[in-house]
Amino acid sequence: MVSNFVEEVRGAVKSTPGKAMCGESHWTAARETSKQVNKLDEEGVEIAVCRHGFLLKGLNMYRGEIFAYPMYLQKEFKDAKFLAMDVTCRYVPYLEKVSEALSHLQPLQKMRHCLSVMHAKAHNTKCEILWNARNQEGAGTTLGEEVEQVNSFLSRCALTTKYMTKSVRTDMLTVHAIGWNQRKENGLHIALSSRFKKLVQKTLTATENLKMMQNQFHCSDDTVKQWVMDVKQWASSGNATASPVGAHGLQLSIETLSVSICQKKHYLYRQNDRNKRRQKITQKIAQEKKRLVAEIQRYNQQPNADPVDTNLVVQQLSNKAEEIMI
Repeated sequence: MVSNFVEEVRGAVKSTPGKAMCGESHWTAARETSKQVNKLDEEGVEIAVCRHGFLLKGLNMYRGEIFAYPMYLQKEFKDAKFLAMDVTCRYVPYLEKVSEALSHLQPLQKMRHCLSVMHAKAHNTKCEILWNARNQEGAGTTLGEEVEQVNSFLSRCALTTKYMTKSVRTDMLTVHAIGWNQRKENGLHIALSSRFKKLVQKTLTATENLKMMQNQFHCSDDTVKQWVMDVKQWASSGNATASPVGAHGLQLSIETLSVSICQKKHYLYRQNDRNKRRQKITQKIAQEKKRLVAEIQRYNQQPNADPVDTNLVVQQLSNKAEEIMI
């Protein structure tokens, strides 16, 4: 059934070979098509997991991580409200293209999509704002990383199952999947209670922070809502190209880099408790600063551009960093 569905999708649309790209990240999973590796019987397992961590269904991959496999699993759970994955920004356009060619897949477009929270950090800023699960109304505190937890558990089978026949390997993975679900069921009451307690605390903290920000900037609830709408509208305006040309393209690139730098600095110590992770983010901030200065210099050379003071921009970004450190 899975192979027939893959061939149906591949025959209905003209696929673009190669990996997709979001910002500066190349995604191995973001592929429309891939050739089957003759040396391997199966290249991996694609699974669907609910927000509580239960493994619902899985399939064997024979052509790598192509979009047709998650689309098949989505078809099996078409009544679900959300679908979280690590390459949502590339999967949604492909789903729309396939739905136009295959009418029976059009109901899949009613499902709402979001990026898993941790994977969203590897996407560009506009993509993270649009698709991050934290920014989707109704998604709550769902991380979208439950699949990674199951994959980590099943990875212990890799050393033994590669020497087994296909039928025995399938049975071994099934036994482990049943054991995982049983463990999740036994501890579900504890997990839900703990999640509810943390959610209440996070809600109180977020409410206090929001009130402090409103008092600081002397703004009302309507003003904050308008700011949120403005940010979403800006993120929906389209991503700047890798090498922007013209004053408008350079302006979009400068805005994107500025927001990205401020966002990374804001969460540098709030969401990262390890120096190794902070060091990587700090290096990323330094790289984006260099790009920002270069883009501003290119923008100032445009004949119809309003000149920007490079030193002032760098000073403002440094002042914000000092505020975060205090």
